Amino acid sequence: MPENIDVQNQLQLGLGLPSDKKQYFNGFVASLTASDIVIVLQVYGQPQLVLNTSLVIAKELVTNLGMLIQDYETKTGQEVMSLEKLNASLSNESG
Repeated sequence: MPENIDVQNQLQLGLGLPSDKKQYFNGFVASLTASDIVIVLQVYGQPQLVLNTSLVIAKELVTNLGMLIQDYETKTGQEVMSLEKLNASLSNESG
């Protein structure tokens, strides 16, 4: 994220948007073109919204989300499991 962005102000502005501008999702699929990433956000496996972004912004998003999750894990002392790890853990318990 560019250093000159006021993150707190942008979060407040975003949270103040009307409900039709907000979207929850609990899944996604993504694909790559020569210059862009396409992300289909899903709710319970059903497509809800399509995001298109440049590779540069997609990489910045991944980096930023990774840092946020790492900060959460450090502060709470709890690992946020990946879906793969969570599913493996659950299948081991039920098997």
